Amino acid sequence: IFDKSGYFQALIFGDKGYLLRDEINSFKNLGTSHLLAISGLHIGLAMGIGFYLARVVQVFFPTRFIHPYFPLVFGVLFALIYAYLAGFSVPTFRAISALVFVFFVQIMRRHYSPLQLFTLVVAFLLFCESLMPLSVSFWLSCGAVACLILWYRYVPFSLFQWKNRSFSPKVRWILSLFHLQFGLLLFFTPLQLFLFNGLSLSGFLANLI
Repeated sequence: IFDKSGYFQALIFGDKGYLLRDEINSFKNLGTSHLLAISGLHIGLAMGIGFYLARVVQVFFPTRFIHPYFPLVFGVLFALIYAYLAGFSVPTFRAISALVFVFFVQIMRRHYSPLQLFTLVVAFLLFCESLMPLSVSFWLSCGAVACLILWYRYVPFSLFQWKNRSFSPKVRWILSLFHLQFGLLLFFTPLQLFLFNGLSLSGFLANLI
C-alpha cells in the first residue's frame, strides 16, 4: 500500500524523516528537490493564501473597516505561523526574512525597481547573517530570483505576441508557464552545472507540471 503521509510531511513541512533514501533521490533526479526545502516557494504560497483569505473576509466588513494593509498584514502573519510550524530552518528563515523586509517596504510606500529591491533584500539577508553565502541554498535561491528578473526584463512574454495581438487567457496562462520555465532553464543551468556538475534533463517538464 502506498503511504502518502511521508510525502505530505516532506512537501508541506520539509520533514524528510519519513521518506526512504531512494524516494529522496527520486526528487533529486527529477530536479524537484527544492520542493522538500521550505523556502521561498512555500513561504510565498503561504503569504498568498493568507492574503486572499483576508480579502475574502473583508467582504463581510463594514466599509470603514476595509483597509488595503489588512490583507498584507494577515498574509505575513499566516506565513510566519507556517514558518514556525515548518521549524524555521535556514532556507525558511531566509525566505521569511526577505518577505518581512519587502512587507515593510510596501508599508513605507517606497518604490524600487525589481533589481533594486532584489539588491536591498540580499543586503538585508547578509546583514542578518553574514555567513549565508557559505550555504549552497543561498546561491540557488538568489540565483533563481536574479535569473527571473533578468529574463522578464530582457525577454518579456510580450515579445512572443503576434503583431501585438493578445492571447486568450487560457493560452496566455499555459504559454507563460513555458516562458517562465524556459527562462529558468536557460539562465539557471550554468549555476546548476557549477554547483552540482550536472543537470536533470527531466527537470524542465517536472517543474512545469
